[in-house]
Amino acid sequence: MKKQIVAVLAAVFFAAVCVPTIFSADEKTVQKEDVASVIKTKCVGCHDIKRTCSEIGEADAKEWKKIVDRMKERGAKLDESEAAKVIEYLSGLKDSKPLCP
Repeated sequence: MKKQIVAVLAAVFFAAVCVPTIFSADEKTVQKEDVASVIKTKCVGCHDIKRTCSEIGEADAKEWKKIVDRMKERGAKLDESEAAKVIEYLSGLKDSKPLCP
């Protein structure tokens, strides 16, 4: 009987701790893909993706905010939520491989 209780408690603990982590990782992957898609569709309308890629790993979040704000002033169709996600995504990349060819 004790072994069954321990097994049930272990299963509940596993479900409570591990399952949300698995789904969270999937959601983060989807979010990154969504942001990359926004960049590829909304930024390359005015310039080649290579221009964006050249700044990856060089610009920090503050610099990316200036760049994105300037692009919005020039007509980039990004709402505030998209802009914030783009800035966070680009400033978090160490190299351009995830986004650039």
